[in-house]
Amino acid sequence: MSRLTSANLPEIKRRYREEFRPLYEDFASRLRSLLEILIYQSKIPVVQIGSRIKSAESFVEKLERKNYQNPFEQIKDFLGIRIITFYQDDINEIVKIIRQEFELDYTHSVDKTTTITPEAFGYRSVDLIISLSPLRLSLDEWKRFADLCFSIINPVMCC
Repeated sequence: MSRLTSANLPEIKRRYREEFRPLYEDFASRLRSLLEILIYQSKIPVVQIGSRIKSAESFVEKLERKNYQNPFEQIKDFLGIRIITFYQDDINEIVKIIRQEFELDYTHSVDKTTTITPEAFGYRSVDLIISLSPLRLSLDEWKRFADLCFSIINPVMCC
């Protein structure tokens, strides 16, 4: 795909709405269910597991700000899963589960829990860029998501 122009904008938006967004909606639903099961089995209490899919407008805004040669492959946050926990320690346990069950993109992932001191005020989270593991991709129900990645954000709910 070439750089965003006014001529190709309608086609890019159409492709996103008709091809990518429905695929990511299905992916989000399956991932939420999988994460709920994995976290429940580990007996980690969570407040909520939610998701959001990038809107077509947000997608176009990102294209306008950045110079992507192939945005459908280069953009890593079409889908975001948010896991809200009660305690900071639970984040570490959830990250362990994620590392066991998924492929982690270390280059694009950020751990803000290690950059902010305990005395400092700030947003402590782990923002991971994830894709499905080869083992999960060997299952028929996950194969159509082979080229997709997503982000997982773990904020802590203060008590």
